[in-house]
Amino acid sequence: HKYFVPMARAFLAPEANLPIDPYTLGLLIGDGSFRGKTPTFTSMDPELIAGLVLPGCRLRLNQSTSSGLAFTYSICSGGPHGSPNPLRARLERLELWGHKSESKFIPAFYMRASAAQRLALLQGLLDTDGSACRSGTAEGSTSSSQLASDMRELVESLGGTCSVTRRATRCLPSYRLRIKLQYQMPLFRLARKQLLIDAARPQRREPLRAVTSIEPIGEAKCVCISVDAPDRLYITRHHLLTHNTLPALTLGTLLGTKRHV
Repeated sequence: HKYFVPMARAFLAPEANLPIDPYTLGLLIGDGSFRGKTPTFTSMDPELIAGLVLPGCRLRLNQSTSSGLAFTYSICSGGPHGSPNPLRARLERLELWGHKSESKFIPAFYMRASAAQRLALLQGLLDTDGSACRSGTAEGSTSSSQLASDMRELVESLGGTCSVTRRATRCLPSYRLRIKLQYQMPLFRLARKQLLIDAARPQRREPLRAVTSIEPIGEAKCVCISVDAPDRLYITRHHLLTHNTLPALTLGTLLGTKRHV
């Protein structure tokens, strides 16, 4: 590839008042269950269990559902017996309660939280359903097309790149995500995964977006956008930097027509 477009940095937003800690929500979307009487979380990593922030709740080990190296915990109310479960109430508020793995998603206002909160959410998702590659990138996996789309937007909002590949399996389809962020943004909090990323740093490249093809899609009237910035750049779909006002005006003048292309 010879031509590249500039990368947008992580967009800035104020810290949001979120009902569930963003890293915890990422862990729960990855390896949690939102069905039954109480939410549950399954993991083989004590580090992830310790990372759960669950005010008003307590963890109870489920001996009957734990197998091998993985352990399943019920997330119960920390109050008196029969008291409402605060986490379930928050998941219901986010409209996540009752969803299976193939229909999970990221609540919309988490996508507009601060950069630090969005990064924490992504780290929770990758600490559970992600793997570190020796190239310095991460791979994520999900059976939910909506979650795959949400994760792509989340990565792009942080100034990174994310490709999504769908493949058929015996049961549910699998969506594989290949993710790259800038050096200063750790992809994982889980030490054993982040160590692989750090080891690849000397050979690792910053995220880039290359022009791979230019294809005609037909002729149509266009609306040119001008923004109040010296470089006239603005962010469009998939957090791409672009501008079209000045080139279009120049071309229109050269062609002696008012039509913008």
